[in-house]
Amino acid sequence: GLRDLVDRLKDQFPLNRGEIKRAFVDRDLVVLHLRVRRTPEAQGWCVFEMMRLEDDKVVEHWDTFQTVPTSSANGHPMC
Repeated sequence: GLRDLVDRLKDQFPLNRGEIKRAFVDRDLVVLHLRVRRTPEAQGWCVFEMMRLEDDKVVEHWDTFQTVPTSSANGHPMC
């Protein structure tokens, strides 16, 4: 399923890029914090992905997306 999603995104949004900001692994869990943009000039999304693996395959997946704001109240970027 994940491979199909990536292939579709590559077809529909050839300039789409995901920049990994942080990555964590704990036993069978993988956590990614990314900044995703459909085009280089887009603000994009701050994305949190969490996956559980069994035998090197993703068997559970959770994610959440939040639009990156154009400005920050505290001066620190979201992503």
